Amino acid sequence: MLRPQQSWQFSGLDGVAVDEARPVIVAACLRGVTRRDRVDAFRLQDVLARGGQGCILLERLIHEIAYKLARAPKYGS
Repeated sequence: MLRPQQSWQFSGLDGVAVDEARPVIVAACLRGVTRRDRVDAFRLQDVLARGGQGCILLERLIHEIAYKLARAPKYGS
């Protein structure tokens, strides 16, 4: 099945080589900000099957963490 290309596959307008064989789980809990997905246990298999976030490039994850800590302006939508 063809799927639209996702934002995590790009850095700006350039395609990014992503190693999907080495996922990393990142968890954050901020009252009034964090939304819950369908994951019941903090296991890689559950996150890959039912996680709400999907994928994010490390360069964007670092900015997102800085935003949550009120150290950077909002990025994206």
